[in-house]
Amino acid sequence: MANTAGIEHKFVVMKISDVEQLTHHEKVALGHIGEAIQEIRIKQGKSPVNQYLVINTDEPYADEVIDILKHHGHWGMVETCAWCGEDREELRNPHIFDYDRNGGKMCRYCWDHDREVYKGSYGEDIGPFDPKGETAQ
Repeated sequence: MANTAGIEHKFVVMKISDVEQLTHHEKVALGHIGEAIQEIRIKQGKSPVNQYLVINTDEPYADEVIDILKHHGHWGMVETCAWCGEDREELRNPHIFDYDRNGGKMCRYCWDHDREVYKGSYGEDIGPFDPKGETAQ
């Protein structure tokens, strides 16, 4: 979603005091949107609701927080998963059973899906997702 300056945004954050000023019908509509998003996330095998830490970028400590996020690979480092085609912040090299898709990397969701498939079908456990996994196992 792009704003008026053409900057791509990943999240929409609403201040509760702003939401409280909406009409009853607007709040109901917003609730329906939230429910629809939760249903989509559940169908995708994701947690229905995430919790986020939000800071305003005009806070005096914002640059320090951004530096911490960059250090841990969570700022401006979105890549596309070669398996699901979704843009993800956490990717790693594939496991030995699903080795390489044109040099692409795998996201946590696809890894966890494959883990369950391989455990159920072959009795093999590829282990938990590790975003620092630099080489195929």
